[in-house]
Amino acid sequence: MALNEPKSTEPQLPVDEAPHNIFYRTVWRWHFYAGLFVIPFMLILATTGIIYLFKPQLDTVTYHDLLFVQQASETSTDSTSLGATPLPYAQQVQAAQSAYPMATVTKFVPSLEVTRSAEVIVETADARNLAVFIDPYTGQVLGTRDEERNLQAIARKIH
Repeated sequence: MALNEPKSTEPQLPVDEAPHNIFYRTVWRWHFYAGLFVIPFMLILATTGIIYLFKPQLDTVTYHDLLFVQQASETSTDSTSLGATPLPYAQQVQAAQSAYPMATVTKFVPSLEVTRSAEVIVETADARNLAVFIDPYTGQVLGTRDEERNLQAIARKIH
């Protein structure tokens, strides 16, 4: 090569690439693009699955004021306390019905522990499902949770 000849700037291409190498590169290219397409769906499924899997733990954090009550003592001087024994289930359901008179009771979940509230599921006239939380010792309505518009329901729909 002479000193005055210009150098070629074009890249050197392989003369003949083996067919199995072309196939291998094509498969890996499609695999890469398929992975990029699938990753967002897998992340959504994993996130909503975790939310759904840890429902009890998330509920106790999110709805602590609705799920937990102070157990009434027999010597309590509080005028709203009726004693250490919970009210009959019929009275607890009646408390929910009096809070939502036009609703239909569809489910009753009694308190699982002495510090847990009872849960009455009602269907309102506008077809919403509400969980009404009742203090099993006083019959007081602690609050409600819309069963179709909470974190768990949204995660379940997305999942």
